[in-house]
Amino acid sequence: MNGEFKLVIGRAVREIAQYYSSEESFAIKKGKHLPNRGAIIGVIKDLRRVMFPGYFGSENITDTAPEYFIGNTLTEVYVTLKKQIETALIYQNTDQISEEEISERAMEICKKFFGRLAEIQQMLLKDVQAGFDGDPAAKSKEEIIFSYPG
Repeated sequence: MNGEFKLVIGRAVREIAQYYSSEESFAIKKGKHLPNRGAIIGVIKDLRRVMFPGYFGSENITDTAPEYFIGNTLTEVYVTLKKQIETALIYQNTDQISEEEISERAMEICKKFFGRLAEIQQMLLKDVQAGFDGDPAAKSKEEIIFSYPG
C-alpha cells in the first residue's frame, strides 16, 4: 500500500468515525444488541417454504407427511423468532423489566403470530388467485407463486 493511499484511507476512517460518535442511529446501547438481520431473513424464507412448499426449497411434501414438515419447520422458526424478539425487547427495555417478563412477552407475540399463520396462508392464496385472474399473460398459479414479486 503506497503512502498516498494510506492518507486517503486514514482520512476516510476519521470522517466515518465522526459519524459513529455523533449519529444517533449508530448509538447501539451498551451491552445490548439489535436483532440479527440474517436470522430474520431466514425466518421469512422458512415461512415462505411452509406457505408454498416445494417452490422455495427442496422439500417434497408428497414423499412425507406434511404435518412433519410443517411442525419441524415451524418449531425451528419459533425458536429463532422468539430469540430475535427477545433481543429486540431487551434492546428497547427502558422500563427495566425482568428477563422472565421479556421472555413471556416474546412468547405472547409468537403465540399471536403463529395463531394467524393459517389465515395468512389463505390470504396469500387469494392473492395468487387474484394475480392469476388479473394477468392474462400468466400461464398458471405456479408461475404467479414462483415468479411474481410480493
